[in-house]
Amino acid sequence: MTAPVLVRCSLPAPPERVYDLFTRADQLVLWFCEDAESDLRPGGEIHAGWIDEDGEAWTRSGRWTELDPPFCASLEWFGAGDEVETFRFAIAPHEEGCTISIMSPGLPPREAVPTDVLLDAVRQGWEHTLEALAGLLRSERP
Repeated sequence: MTAPVLVRCSLPAPPERVYDLFTRADQLVLWFCEDAESDLRPGGEIHAGWIDEDGEAWTRSGRWTELDPPFCASLEWFGAGDEVETFRFAIAPHEEGCTISIMSPGLPPREAVPTDVLLDAVRQGWEHTLEALAGLLRSERP
């Protein structure tokens, strides 16, 4: 695995709303995945499902390792074999909403791809995802 990636984004919503969007199944399906289950307790399972560009379904499963609403949470996603990826997010309030910081694992090293390119791909993926989330939150504002 390459080094973890830290991504920060200011969002136009209070910490409680953003925390729910990252942890509750009914909220995850609004912006992150097509299908979700989330047992919100330490050790509780989380499942997310997507449909890719080719129409193929794929899923990820994991477990919550830390829940401190509405300020932070950690989870482990299970990969192929014994691979476990730990994600952590922290939310800090500010006058116009909050800032979310996401610590995401990098990608596995690839012989033909420089590490900085892999890290940039993870960062760009999160930035694109968080832009979509910010758009959803802006549309919810009265």
